[in-house]
Amino acid sequence: MSLSPTASLTSALNRLIETARRDPRSVALRHKHRGAWDAWSWYSIVVAVDRFASGLRRHGVEAGSVAAFAGEISPNFLLGALAARAIGAAVISIAPGAKTPEIAAVLRGLPVRVAIVQGREALAEWIQAGTAAGKSIPIVFDHVTPEGRSPHPSVLPIANLRDHAAEQGWAETLGAPSASSRRKPTLWIEATTAWADGLNIIADLWLASGETLALPELLAASARDRFEIRPDRWIASSEQLTATSAEIAGRLPPNGGLAGRIVARAIGSTSRSASTAARFVKSLLRYRLGLSRLNLVEVGDDHRRTEQWEEAEYLFAALGAPLRRIASENYETETADSAPANAIGHLALSGDAR
Repeated sequence: MSLSPTASLTSALNRLIETARRDPRSVALRHKHRGAWDAWSWYSIVVAVDRFASGLRRHGVEAGSVAAFAGEISPNFLLGALAARAIGAAVISIAPGAKTPEIAAVLRGLPVRVAIVQGREALAEWIQAGTAAGKSIPIVFDHVTPEGRSPHPSVLPIANLRDHAAEQGWAETLGAPSASSRRKPTLWIEATTAWADGLNIIADLWLASGETLALPELLAASARDRFEIRPDRWIASSEQLTATSAEIAGRLPPNGGLAGRIVARAIGSTSRSASTAARFVKSLLRYRLGLSRLNLVEVGDDHRRTEQWEEAEYLFAALGAPLRRIASENYETETADSAPANAIGHLALSGDAR
């Protein structure tokens, strides 16, 4: 688990509005839901963040407090994190598998005002942690519950937080939409809050680019959804990218057979030395893996030089998508003036959750 600095109130909100103002009606976010791709414009993102901020305020989140997130990074997580930052709260990522003692330590040490959690096992750990820490906070369940009912008295269905009326009118400042209808590059994300500060890094790079951000329906369906989206750029933690590399390698033909030798030769060839056949095989691989447009993978600076990491680095570079470390200057690292002084500052807690 890791707690890291977030952008200040003015920076977070201004950057969101500035990005949205460039082309309010263009597609900002795509996410597969129940088999179909939903799309949000930048205008609708600003409205949704405003509504989330209203819900957060009504449940005690304010400047200088902390909002915690645990689970797969989803639209609700991204919008909730942007809303928390817009009102001056800090955002922390807690690994989905964190256990009660670790969570309780966070609750005791930080002014956490709300936790947004996925999965019933994780929800049980958070409920127990609140009891162990002697701290009662709203736990928001980012999961569809029957008829919107809460699974526990201290738990709020996500709709109770997300669907408030927009109070600040932030979207009204965007002005008239531009006439541009050109296709924007697509950023691809498949990640969880095990990525320390991943929510903040993704949000900052997304706002800086103004591109369309796409997320799979579930991590388990990433390969299928990646094939349908065909992203241009990928933002990833090294841990998730290593796992994805292993998944991709497992879909290639085995080394012993003719097909395996052909694929290995194509992957191992450079653009200058590749034959027409090798270029064709590599192009076919990129298409079948959903990587036909991918030209860059930006990866968190959290990797270790293991054999698995080097294999991932080699595979993506060979498939035409070299890895580039995400430099700290590419996203916000300033501690918010209103953030808790003893809480946000590269404080790391390690344990079984990693």
